[in-house]
Amino acid sequence: MGGMIAQAAAIRHPERVRSLTSIMSTTGNPDLPPASPEAMAILTDAMPEDRQAVIERSLKSDAVIGSPGYPGDPALLRKRAGMLFDGAVHPGGSARRKAAIMAHGDRGPALRKIDGPTLIIHGQADALVPVAGGIDTHEAIAGSELMLIEGMGHNLPPQLWDRIVERISALTA
Repeated sequence: MGGMIAQAAAIRHPERVRSLTSIMSTTGNPDLPPASPEAMAILTDAMPEDRQAVIERSLKSDAVIGSPGYPGDPALLRKRAGMLFDGAVHPGGSARRKAAIMAHGDRGPALRKIDGPTLIIHGQADALVPVAGGIDTHEAIAGSELMLIEGMGHNLPPQLWDRIVERISALTA
């Protein structure tokens, strides 16, 4: 959802946005392929309220939408999920985020007005926001740079951090 928020900021406040990096996002074009059925189930399943159940759900989620080319460390995933739960879990949050995405509509026409330096980063194995969403974003923004990453799903594997930071740094330099 962060990429969609960044796009909205660039559209609504171009005078305040010097560059745009849109990661694992889409234009909102209703003609694009949807999330895989398994990824859609992750979004629509009710969030458990029990800490251990939330941790196990996080592992299942990573297996579906994570990066098959860069598998996560289960111990680290468990630890991170526990920390997130301890910080604040709001079971209805997923449904509200999905509703916000659906209500926002197609940003494609407005994205065509962006003329600042833009980088689109997308995993080729993204089951939640298929790679077609990243390609559509790239095609909507003239002069944008497209970085497709083989084996990356809908997360940011630590093995890719240096590569991604390097590209974002080059864009913003």
